[in-house]
Amino acid sequence: MLQALVHFSLKYRGVVVVLACILLGYGLYVASNAKLDVFPNFVQPQVAILDVEAIVRRPTVVVDPSGEERIAIAPMCVLGLSWDHRALDGVLAAQFLGALRKRLESLEEPA
Repeated sequence: MLQALVHFSLKYRGVVVVLACILLGYGLYVASNAKLDVFPNFVQPQVAILDVEAIVRRPTVVVDPSGEERIAIAPMCVLGLSWDHRALDGVLAAQFLGALRKRLESLEEPA
């Protein structure tokens, strides 16, 4: 079957090129008309969106008071930050997320 396909492709190269161009054009048309929006819409003067997901218990590496590493189940949360690159530099956004992470990790758990 594969040998027949290769033979057809080599014999009718023009047909294969035309079909490839048609498929490429159709793919570009479908992609440009898709109703999927993966980029957030910023409302002026908003320049960043912070996404805080649910706190869930996941296995992670923790360091004992003695300095030894071990695997334990700990509460974790995913923080996502989308920002407008025209208004905010990526370094500032990364610094903000790092500072927020340190501050959240230093909090004591309620009893």
